[in-house]
Amino acid sequence: MNAGDLIEVETKDSSYRGVYMPNSTEEKIVLKLDSGYNVGILKKNIKKSKVLKKFVKKKVKKSKVLKKKGKKTITILHTGGTVASKVDYETGGVSAHFSPEDLIEMVPELGKIANIKTELISEMMSEDMMFSDYQKMVSFIKKSKSDGIILTQGTDTLGYTAAALAFCLEEVNIPVLVVGSQRSSDRGSSDAAMNLICAA
Repeated sequence: MNAGDLIEVETKDSSYRGVYMPNSTEEKIVLKLDSGYNVGILKKNIKKSKVLKKFVKKKVKKSKVLKKKGKKTITILHTGGTVASKVDYETGGVSAHFSPEDLIEMVPELGKIANIKTELISEMMSEDMMFSDYQKMVSFIKKSKSDGIILTQGTDTLGYTAAALAFCLEEVNIPVLVVGSQRSSDRGSSDAAMNLICAA
């Protein structure tokens, strides 16, 4: 079974039909039901399961990002978090979008402000960040040839990251902004686009 597959599961007490969702534990599976709700089922309680329909990812044509002369270059470093993510309604999970094309599609105003480059540092919950992760960020930023850096991450420890970088990047003479958001980019109430635009 893979994320996005339509499956049917039978337990001792009931049966469920839904989309198999990604989850972080080995002990259970998570299904998105037709009602829109998610249900977690312990694997030890499953009597039998079968895949009704395999998930096939749709090919999406991406628009090409062109470099514009006279504009500064900003690198967006992605470490995880809601700000550069959106819900994948086919699999039911949240996916990170960190290619220049994805970001320009999400926030087209960025392309009018600067030439955008992107790099994936990690994909994690911000509360799981360690000093080794800060070291990766610092190493990349110090080697960067960009005119500015936007570091996206989850908001839970955003303040700690900003404080750590302030001490580690004293000799770096380009602006480095740490940006998060409360709602993913596909939500009507999302603050992701405005936060990225203001940072750029």
